[in-house]
Amino acid sequence: MTTTKNDINKIISYTEVLTDYELNILLNAARESDIIKKDGGLEEFYEALDKSTDDDQKAEIFQVLANIVLGVEGPSLAGEFLMTARNFAKSSEVKTKINTYIANYRIALQQYSKAEESIDAATNTVEIPFQKAEILNSKALLNFGKGDYEGAISLLNMAAKIYRKGEEHEKHAEIHTTIGNAYRDMGENESALNSYREALRFAQKTKGKLPLSNLFFNLGELNLKLNLITPSITYFEDCLKDRTDPVLTIKSLRNLAQCYSVIGGDEEAEKLYSESLSLSRSLPDEQETATSLEEYAAFLLKTGQIEESKSMLEDDFDLRLEYIGRTNKELDGSWRFAQLYHELNSKLNEETVDLKESATVDDGEKALLSGEIVSEVRELIEMMHHVMDRPRNIAHDYENLTLKEAVRVFKKEFLTERLANNNWDKNKLADELGVTLSNLYHHLETLGMNK
Repeated sequence: MTTTKNDINKIISYTEVLTDYELNILLNAARESDIIKKDGGLEEFYEALDKSTDDDQKAEIFQVLANIVLGVEGPSLAGEFLMTARNFAKSSEVKTKINTYIANYRIALQQYSKAEESIDAATNTVEIPFQKAEILNSKALLNFGKGDYEGAISLLNMAAKIYRKGEEHEKHAEIHTTIGNAYRDMGENESALNSYREALRFAQKTKGKLPLSNLFFNLGELNLKLNLITPSITYFEDCLKDRTDPVLTIKSLRNLAQCYSVIGGDEEAEKLYSESLSLSRSLPDEQETATSLEEYAAFLLKTGQIEESKSMLEDDFDLRLEYIGRTNKELDGSWRFAQLYHELNSKLNEETVDLKESATVDDGEKALLSGEIVSEVRELIEMMHHVMDRPRNIAHDYENLTLKEAVRVFKKEFLTERLANNNWDKNKLADELGVTLSNLYHHLETLGMNK
């Protein structure tokens, strides 16, 4: 479905009457997203707004429309619809509902100050107990976004107590999933595992209303971190029964391959790595392709297939250079690529590895890949920055980042360089930084650097 500006102007101009019965049919259909699949596009909404005289009903229509348009036109247009919905809302119940939704929308965009304003507005009008739970959930998401995981967990447990008074299985599943996410980001994997199991128990009671694939993936990933390979395999295989999300499918294939590799099933592992790479290449997603190439290359190195691993890294190298040239940005995982390059160099027992003579770089850039290598990791990252014509150690345009994003970028670059300087000795780096090894591992996992 494509939404045009004419569509928007037409929708906003409608003000007539729709019966409650007709409106309920429309809203239920829209909430199930059936409207997206219909050839009529947004005609159902036009008709609803043509006939409606109830401002609360109009507010709900605009909220549903914002939810649909969000995935088509982006956050800006969805925000316009949400503000329109808020202006139409008259009853306390609908005002609370719309403001809570707006708060969650702003949290997703990391607009935390504005999200707090929406939460306050919802709190001022709330009367229904379950809506109080929704507000607590929004406050928890806000804390979660700010990194206050313990505060988020406390608020979520308060919301869960309210939901226990009714058969709110879907809400319980969502809450326990968020609690699991918080524990996971805190590095408390056992607690995260228990929360995800509880979320799965409630999700299964919704009889298909909630997809289970993300929970299966989370459970598989945590079991893999805890080296519980058998349940991990089961969860990833359950996740792969539903392949509607291609990125989740790719990640599950890679993790399942890792599981089989751990237990000595290299033949099955190689098939899964190959399948994940093939699917990655079929998508317009360079990041997933790069990650699949690196994970496959690591497996090939481990199993002694040196030339095949080198071929994967050559493709990865070209992909990264092409992406930099096209976007002037780096793909994530330069540190991982460089580390694999270092391992490949060691396997070949050479001082340098010519990743690809035909790579589209000038002589100055090629020079970074030749001669005596003091630290392959630092040289490769420097080469990528040189391609982007930026100063060394500045891998991003900080002016376009939020404070949270800038801190994450700096931490990742800082730890990458310090690890490179220490030849990837994490024990030594933890001592230098004055932190425990477990704390360092937590930071690396949070930044996606602990593969």
